[in-house]
Amino acid sequence: MRNVFLFTAFFLCVTTALAQHHGSKNSKDKRIFISIDEYVSIFKKEPDLSDPKNYFIVHGDTLVGVENLKAKVVPFEYKDANFLETYKKIAFNDNNKSKDGKTRLKYWKNGIKIYLSESVPLSTQKALKRFADEISRDIDSLHISFKKNINEANYVIYLNGDFEYNTSLENSDADYYLNWNGKNQITKGYIKINPVVFFTETLMTEKMKELFIRSLGHFKGTDELNCSSFYSICTEGEKKFSILDREILKYHYSYGICKGVDEETFDGLHENANKLRKNEPNIPHMIKHIE
Repeated sequence: MRNVFLFTAFFLCVTTALAQHHGSKNSKDKRIFISIDEYVSIFKKEPDLSDPKNYFIVHGDTLVGVENLKAKVVPFEYKDANFLETYKKIAFNDNNKSKDGKTRLKYWKNGIKIYLSESVPLSTQKALKRFADEISRDIDSLHISFKKNINEANYVIYLNGDFEYNTSLENSDADYYLNWNGKNQITKGYIKINPVVFFTETLMTEKMKELFIRSLGHFKGTDELNCSSFYSICTEGEKKFSILDREILKYHYSYGICKGVDEETFDGLHENANKLRKNEPNIPHMIKHIE
């Protein structure tokens, strides 16, 4: 049986594991093997090591077998150091740290269902729908749709003077607001625009596009990209959804990386992956998401 190295993601992320025991004679054995620390973190108890079939030791580490749960297994997605540094400055938004002081990746696990207030100009509505289709194209895990019934939506876009759908935006001229759960999965979104400040439909449309892009991962702007990038804090000129913008968004929603993790875990994952690729270049490196 060929060994396949797996990084396993249990809700947040567990970064080291072997997929199958290379000494197993049972080809139907679908268990994965994880470290004792990872086992305790997931199951809140010590593993049973009385049966040697339940574990094995590799490079001095004891790996414990667990039944294969519902999972998605995909190749690990490697990126060069320059791209990763740019991505981290955008994706790890330290304006909203967790109680432990860490910043974690935020993402939409389920589809985004947008309700547009009737006060939003028709031309802006059409432009936003085209934009949503453009940016989500070729990203299998990012689903965006529009709903006429607000009760079917998890994302509301509205203007000053409308019903106040989120009191946190009450005094905002242009901003978004997100709710997320304990797994850092975004569950609700809101955009509010003041039509007095953004007094032309072009200004309103462009601002909505910018806020919508940022809300797809609670992204932070950077001064290291061209002014035309949606991830740039520069306010000069028109924004264009560039090749790099697409690559950043596509990478954020790739299953080839761990979801909802902090920056330290993210860096450790890539460090381990690069070591494995260097030491075992002929073995496919995969990542496993288990829910």
